[in-house]
Amino acid sequence: MPKIPTFTAQEEMTTDIPGQRLNLQISPTQSTAAALLPAAKQTQAFFLKKRDNEEKLEAKKTLLELKTESDKLVLSQKNNPNEQESINNWKSKFDGISQNRISGIKNPRIKKLVQDGLELENLESIYNLKTNSFKAFEEESVKTYNNEVTMLSAKYKTTTNPILKAKYKDELYRLAEGFNNTHELGDFDKKERRRKIDATLLLADADFTIGLGFDNAAEQIAKIDGSQNGANFINDEDFANGIYNSYAQKINDLTVKGDPNADYELAEDLLDQLETFKRYNGSEVLSGDRKTKFSSLKQRVLTEKIAHNKLVKDIAMGE
Repeated sequence: MPKIPTFTAQEEMTTDIPGQRLNLQISPTQSTAAALLPAAKQTQAFFLKKRDNEEKLEAKKTLLELKTESDKLVLSQKNNPNEQESINNWKSKFDGISQNRISGIKNPRIKKLVQDGLELENLESIYNLKTNSFKAFEEESVKTYNNEVTMLSAKYKTTTNPILKAKYKDELYRLAEGFNNTHELGDFDKKERRRKIDATLLLADADFTIGLGFDNAAEQIAKIDGSQNGANFINDEDFANGIYNSYAQKINDLTVKGDPNADYELAEDLLDQLETFKRYNGSEVLSGDRKTKFSSLKQRVLTEKIAHNKLVKDIAMGE
């Protein structure tokens, strides 16, 4: 049987037109797609920016709500002088509020914005808590100090025991020094507080002596004042005001018209003492406005004395 001739192809099969080879490639810079590419990028950037702004706005709204809750808690600790306690009280309540709110945020990007913003807000809240506690501590400290000074001064004034007087005076000095050290107020403040204590106690001694109603009260006060060199820690004006007020108060207490316990005679004696009162350095108590007030006080006492005596007499006679 004759064999069928075979051959091997030397070229690959192609659909090209004989004698022509096509090499088609679309260039992104030389086509319609290239013209649309910038617009597509702008559109994508716009939507990303819109999404970011919307998420930021949502995060800010959440932060504002949390800040409102935090501010309420900070305000509730405003008068707490204990700094660490106020921070712990705020933290124990606000941590739960913030964690519950954040756990309900589904968008991870918004959640991250809220968490980052909350860190800054919490720093501000802690700063405010510390500031408020410091102010509260100062106010409470001043109030306590003043109350203790008043209490010890009253004890000093009402005792006649010189040992107790010295004890109360030393306690006042220690109290003032402790307050000064606590608040780091310096040497000038320490000296000023000691000066005020000395002035207060001198006037307390004077007031107590006047209250006894003795004929030699003015001399006794001048003696106490001189022995302490009182002019070194209380000026003449403040001393005169204190002396006048003590005498005037005692005279007013003694001259209640119609009161059977009133003593207009003693009141007149005290008026005489006050009228001639001089400090150990020669400074007169009755000067300036005090002189005018004394004239009115004396006139009232002398006028009321007549009416008082008549009233008491009528009451005694049953009229």
